[in-house]
Amino acid sequence: MVDPRHTSQQYPRCGHAARENRRTQADFQCASCGYWHHADVVGAKNVLTRGHRGVSRLSADNTRRGG
Repeated sequence: MVDPRHTSQQYPRCGHAARENRRTQADFQCASCGYWHHADVVGAKNVLTRGHRGVSRLSADNTRRGG
């Protein structure tokens, strides 16, 4: 399970996370690099990335245990 809090405040490429990145409810613009997109799209990309990291971590742990 991925915690969705703050996922639409962080740009997944440069990693900059700030409240100021959310210009409006719908608009995301990274205060660090200037990237702009719809906030829901940015949030969805972050949830996907975090989910993949979680699955990879579980898989690695399982491999180390011989499972």
